[in-house]
Formats: sequence, C-alpha cells, structure tokens
Amino acid sequence: MARPGRPCSTPGCPRLQPCSAHPGRAHHRFDVRATPKRPAPPAAVRRFVMARDKGICQICGQPGANALDHVLAAALGGSDEPSNLRAAHATCNARKAGAEAAESRRRRSEGVEHGA
Repeated sequence: MARPGRPCSTPGCPRLQPCSAHPGRAHHRFDVRATPKRPAPPAAVRRFVMARDKGICQICGQPGANALDHVLAAALGGSDEPSNLRAAHATCNARKAGAEAAESRRRRSEGVEHGA
C-alpha cells in the first residue's frame, strides 16, 4: 500500500512533496538552509586563543582542545573577539550548547524573559 504524500516544507504551501512551486527547498522538517551559518572566527584569532589557553579545554580542564567556545553564545549576540572565545574540546562545546538550548527552552516554556 502506498504511503500518503508529505506536505511541502515551505510554510503555508498546501502542496505535497515534491512541490514544483518550491523545487530548491529541502523537503524535510528542519531545513538546514533556512538559517545561514555564521563564518568561523579568523584563523589568526583561533591561533591566538589556542595559544593563550595553552590547548587546555576551558570547560573540563583537560588538554587537547580542538575547538573554540563562545562564552556568550553567538546566537545571543556574543562576538568573535578573543575576550569572548576560549579553547574547548568539540564534545565539551557540544554538551554546553545542548545544555544552553535546553535551558532556553525551559525558560521559554515558563515564560521567563531572557536575561531576567
């Protein structure tokens, strides 16, 4: 038995996939192209931060940092200035970002304003 078609991923479009009116859209629930990716901090800034922090992850304290972490998240207006960046393991950074996202969802569901 054939499965019913899924709706077009373009908000408000009543058509089913594949939608000829929106051929360039990715047809899945979360369109990764909907939010443009921020450019990475310049290589010179990355080298400076890694040298300043001596390759130590500033989240867990262990050596071998291989990523940069924004102290104030870029999504919340944090800059790519060295004062807002620190060395981190990619896994520690992902864990921190997940925890921040969960906290943001919790605060939103409780109706708490950001920064309150």
